[in-house]
Amino acid sequence: MATQTSHQPSAQCANKHQQSIIMSGAMMRVLVVALAVLATLTASAQTRFGIVAGIVVENGMPSGDEKENNHQVGYTAGAIVDFDLPAVQGLGLEAGAKYTKHTYGKPSMEQYSVDVPVHVRYRLEVPVVDKVVAPFAFTGPSVSAGVSNKMPTRLSDVKMSLAWNVGAGVEMAKHVRVAATYSIQVSKTDIVQNGSLVKGKKCNCWTITAAYVF
Repeated sequence: MATQTSHQPSAQCANKHQQSIIMSGAMMRVLVVALAVLATLTASAQTRFGIVAGIVVENGMPSGDEKENNHQVGYTAGAIVDFDLPAVQGLGLEAGAKYTKHTYGKPSMEQYSVDVPVHVRYRLEVPVVDKVVAPFAFTGPSVSAGVSNKMPTRLSDVKMSLAWNVGAGVEMAKHVRVAATYSIQVSKTDIVQNGSLVKGKKCNCWTITAAYVF
């Protein structure tokens, strides 16, 4: 009996590690498929590049003691590439690579990741007016690869995660964009609550960004 008990923790760790590998593989397949579709659709599209930066406000735990995890602020910054599809006026795709800091829990845990969003975007283009201001809306997946963590309690291995983004914004003078994005976590993560590690939470968030597209 003692021999069986001693092997149980290692077996559980092996199972968790295997699940983590399977999840990471699934995330990578989603990203590869999204990028392949992006490449196909944008073969004849007008391409523009830009830079983006903003703040991330956590909004994932709405009830009970977990309210103290809400409204903590992080940041994001990176580059974007924007494609206007010629088939439909105003329709386009946007992909990016952003370095993001999330802040969870109390005392706070800081989680750093590289995020790769791929969005379908529709911009309302009214002749003459759209040269000054043009509202737009977008949606699409975002794959995040964890880089590092800073927290008072040891975190499990940094994982990849998947979210679905929805948002809207306004483009001014054909170059400046201000947008709000709500990220709905598809996969779960680990957070700190009252100084203890809590596994398997879905931490949604708001992101407010400003971008300049060349």
